[in-house]
Amino acid sequence: MGTGQMEISTLEPVKPADAHVIQIGQFAVEQLYHGLGGFTGSGDKGKNYYLIIETRDSVGATYRNNPRVHETPDGGLKLISSPEPVTPADPHVIQIGQFVVEQAHHGKLLFVAVVGGFTWRLIGGN
Repeated sequence: MGTGQMEISTLEPVKPADAHVIQIGQFAVEQLYHGLGGFTGSGDKGKNYYLIIETRDSVGATYRNNPRVHETPDGGLKLISSPEPVTPADPHVIQIGQFVVEQAHHGKLLFVAVVGGFTWRLIGGN
């Protein structure tokens, strides 16, 4: 789509045993310090991983985390922040909504309004 936005229908399951997915999961643990599975979606600026990982602390308690990691085309990794709600009346958000309708529905549907949503920021990484 070119705006960093993507539709949920573009998500594809990851293979938890894939060495590359494990590397991205390990990066997320290092960054979060807090792989069982997850989803990935591609765009023109790289690939986003939505992982479900299991971690263990020093006393043996296990936890599940859901980090999101962006991989740039050159292999750099950045954490994606937790979702932050958008303001539906924000002109920029409306513009993105209009863009999505135009691109995904090619004039077959008419944009009415943004009723809600979330955004993510890239944080840290290599």
